[in-house]
Amino acid sequence: MNYKPARATAAVCVALFGLSACWQDGDSRPGIHVEAPLDISKAGNRLTLDFEAKPGSAGPYNVYMVNLTFDRTGEKDPLGVIDGDHPEVLLPFKVGVIHLVDGKEVPVELIDGSQFIGVIDPSRYPNFIPEDRQSGIYYSFVYANAGSKGCVCLIRFLLKEPGKYRAKIETIQDQYIFDGVKSVVAVKWEFDFGK
Repeated sequence: MNYKPARATAAVCVALFGLSACWQDGDSRPGIHVEAPLDISKAGNRLTLDFEAKPGSAGPYNVYMVNLTFDRTGEKDPLGVIDGDHPEVLLPFKVGVIHLVDGKEVPVELIDGSQFIGVIDPSRYPNFIPEDRQSGIYYSFVYANAGSKGCVCLIRFLLKEPGKYRAKIETIQDQYIFDGVKSVVAVKWEFDFGK
């Protein structure tokens, strides 16, 4: 009886399992996932999310996001009007991430913003509020959506060093399309697409 093919198959399976375990361990970024509900249908609602970056979750290339996940299974699905090259509705937020160091708040550099939406024509959007990075106003962008949840990235940031951090989010415009739609804001590194 020849056992070489069975041994070769077993060796390949073990090697793939090992690679898969290494990839998962390297991508797990422990300790960063905080979330809370936020009604984004009305302007002036605020949320603060405190989190801690452990040594394994911080580094010069570790990109995280403040994202919004909303339910698409109810009577309303806002996705249709915020998705596409030219969304019918823009979603501005005031967003900031700070590093808490010895009682001081050190701003964390935020990346992205409306560059993913493209050039915004203010005449298409009533009550347009320009993006203003100095005051923390960014336009969210639909980054990926599937299944029962919509996922919108409010902003991404580099988490360069371990420590205590705080994300601050404020709605700055009424969004009628989110009336009665459950939504959650989170700090994490991956999207949640639902089922």
